[in-house]
Parts: sequence; structure tokens; C-alpha cells
Amino acid sequence: PWKHPCFFGIDTPNQEELIGSRMNVEETAQYIGADTLAYLSEEGLLSVFKRPDQFCLACFNGKYPGGHPGKITKEILEKV
Repeated sequence: PWKHPCFFGIDTPNQEELIGSRMNVEETAQYIGADTLAYLSEEGLLSVFKRPDQFCLACFNGKYPGGHPGKITKEILEKV
């Protein structure tokens, strides 16, 4: 699930607005009215890339390259 905002070019909401950061898989499925819901594992996602070491997973696992940028929001970045 997408749990963390992206600070590197993808316009995403604040973490509190991302459903994956607030609800587990079962809660999300119920919320969207799905009978079932599943996500790819990080390993499964990376398996489609020729250079998986070049792919950022921060929006999924919160491990930002160079560390977390702190209390930053997309709105702050949009004002620059």
C-alpha cells in the first residue's frame, strides 16, 4: 500500500490523507467496497525492473534516499 508522500516528483497528499497509511488491507477493502484486496510485495514490484537498485520505494516503505526530509508537505514544495 502507498503509505508515505513522495517528495521527489509525484504529487501525493500528506501522509494522513493516504488511505494506506490509515487503514490495513481489510479495512481498505471494506472502505472501497471490494470483496478482496491484495498488494504486490516490494520484491514482486522490483522484479519487473532491470535495475531494481535504481527504484525508490519511499512511498511504500518510508525509507527515503538520504533520510526523511522532515515535516515537509507538498504544499510547501509547490510554493517554491
